Amino acid sequence: MQDVAGFAVIAVRQKDKTAIIEEIPYDNYYPDFTGVRLGEEPRQIVIASYIDLVNPKNQKKETFLYKQIHKLENNKGKIVHELWTTTPDMKQSQLTELALFSADLPAEEDTELDYIPIFQIDNFKTVKERFGISAYESVMNLFEEINDRITQISVQLIKHLNSKVAVGEGVLSKKGEMDSTQDIFLVEKGDIVPQYITNSNPLIEEGFKQIEGLIRQICTVTQTPVSFLGLEDKGGVEKVETAKLRMAAFLKKIKRKQRSYEAKLIDILKTALFFEGAKKFPDNVDISFVWDLGLPRDLFSEAQTHQIMVESGMESKETAIRELKGLEGETLQNELDKIAKQDEMSNYQMDQARKQVPEISL
Repeated sequence: MQDVAGFAVIAVRQKDKTAIIEEIPYDNYYPDFTGVRLGEEPRQIVIASYIDLVNPKNQKKETFLYKQIHKLENNKGKIVHELWTTTPDMKQSQLTELALFSADLPAEEDTELDYIPIFQIDNFKTVKERFGISAYESVMNLFEEINDRITQISVQLIKHLNSKVAVGEGVLSKKGEMDSTQDIFLVEKGDIVPQYITNSNPLIEEGFKQIEGLIRQICTVTQTPVSFLGLEDKGGVEKVETAKLRMAAFLKKIKRKQRSYEAKLIDILKTALFFEGAKKFPDNVDISFVWDLGLPRDLFSEAQTHQIMVESGMESKETAIRELKGLEGETLQNELDKIAKQDEMSNYQMDQARKQVPEISL
């Protein structure tokens, strides 16, 4: 969603004293930037959606517009719920009873927050824009070019879908039909030899080459490896480091996305914990995120690197084990205790071995 629209929208709400984190479709998201400077968060956000309900006045099924309006008034969060009738062209018409949609939903409710619990995560944004930029915006013209070329090739193939044969005058009957009784056709000098008409247009092959070139250009602009689309010429087994170098631009793009998400995920997590009952987030808690890119790992090289860093005093065993095995908390501590016990056993066995070596006097 972030690549398509240029941004993703995550909302945190409370239901039965339980925090719920959900993604909001970008076409249901309407922030109000009136009087808000660039770089500042909006003080009102509307989440709107169409719903079909039976109108009790006429017992007919009609389409209503439900609006969830998040506001900040005097630095206090509030949610206003509204239900509107709609016109034939799907525009809001008149404010109606909210009970038609839900009898339990209050007209207003306080969030007890000093911010709106809706978070916009931008893909890539300049300081002059309110929203992130779609990853497809810069390559839409190339997609249109591919579509045009495929359409032209399809038209050529459809024209030659049914086989056509060029024949001489003596092959056809008086009615203009093929004379099926003839096994041998007499072809006089200058007559057309019966043969299928084939499409030998070389531009069709050139069209396929252009399509592949356009796809490669799209991959370059969007920082997507061409191997994802099966266009990679290489074959066989590839080393991990070679794959990472080849995908360097793509991995850089993923890192940028991770940073944009991490900045908001901390706020999302704090909001969810607030709704769960933790009114104040502990100051000494460090939040970290682990992202699995799905890349193959060269554990042998990683182990060698961590071994050198531990032996040179640049890294602790705890850090090395966490990075290599992905262990955290109690599981990590148990692993460290096992290693310490093994080290003690090894030292004890070495001492016993020294005692058992007989002394030789000359």
